[in-house]
Formats: sequence, structure tokens, C-alpha cells
Amino acid sequence: MDELFESNSKAYVSPEINIGEFCEKALEAQQKLTEYFQIPAQSHFQQLQASSNIPMKIDEAALETDCRLSFKYFLNAKGIGLDEADEVINFMDDSLQELFSTR
Repeated sequence: MDELFESNSKAYVSPEINIGEFCEKALEAQQKLTEYFQIPAQSHFQQLQASSNIPMKIDEAALETDCRLSFKYFLNAKGIGLDEADEVINFMDDSLQELFSTR
């Protein structure tokens, strides 16, 4: 088939992909993101929990599954108030929604 369609000389034919290598790189990237965002968020959340400064009751496991919540506490760990962190997250959501709806 490759010879029939001359696929080796056409730009639209994608190169071979090593799925194992791709998965390895994807898992590594996911781990780096987790370490960068989630671990500081969890640590900060635990500090707030210990000092009883959490404005609402949140299950710590939710930080692992809810990326917005995790990012909120990541921002808070960096000195941004929880209300302002909500505004940032909502703005990002709105911007992404607008971006995807115009394409």
C-alpha cells in the first residue's frame, strides 16, 4: 500500500510512533505536573487543616481528583487568597471555553 500511494514521499503521512516510548514520556510529564502542582497543594492543605484555617470542609482525596481544587490550593500556597484563586480559575475556564467555541 505504501508503494501504491507513495506514502514515503507525502507530507501528510505520519512517522512511525513507538507507543511504549510515548506512554513513558506521557507518564513522566504527568508525574512532573503532579509534583509541581499537587504535592505543594496537598502540603499546604495539610498545614491549613492542622491550623484549622480551611474555610470549608474538603476531603483531602478530592485534591487528587479535582484539578481545579488542587490548583486553588497551589495558588494559595504561593500567597494568593482563596477568593482570588477562584477568580483566576474561573477566568481560565472562561478563556478556554471561548477559545474552543470559536474554533
